[in-house]
Amino acid sequence: MTSDPLKDEAKVQKAFAAYTAHKFPSIAAAARHFHAKYDRVKNRVNGLPAQPGLPAHNLLLTPHEEKGLLIWLHRRDALGTRATVQELEWECNCILKSRHTGPEEPPLCGSHWANRFLKRHPKFSLHTENPKELERQAAEDLIALSR
Repeated sequence: MTSDPLKDEAKVQKAFAAYTAHKFPSIAAAARHFHAKYDRVKNRVNGLPAQPGLPAHNLLLTPHEEKGLLIWLHRRDALGTRATVQELEWECNCILKSRHTGPEEPPLCGSHWANRFLKRHPKFSLHTENPKELERQAAEDLIALSR
């Protein structure tokens, strides 16, 4: 389950304020009451500030590589040909292969990488491929039409 960092921090701030106002006997009690993470409330009590805006450490691509992928998606949209999930994953894997140095296999993006990428960049949406209806497929078959 994913959570909103701003909402989490608001809960931590409420628990911190209540604890410092002596409304709760312990940090744990304040954290439980406000459904905040104990470690974060404890850090605020000990003087450690929140660290918003830190870069994520679990991203597959560097910011420059991700920007290049966004440019590619923007160009595809401008041409009127939206990319598919498979094409986005293929482009990511090409970037990873070109960056990879070493004897072992290069890393590949996971099955959910494209969906997480699109969540980070909601401006873009991908084209979902639907199979053609049988009648339409038969109508476009040149061999069948030439008979």
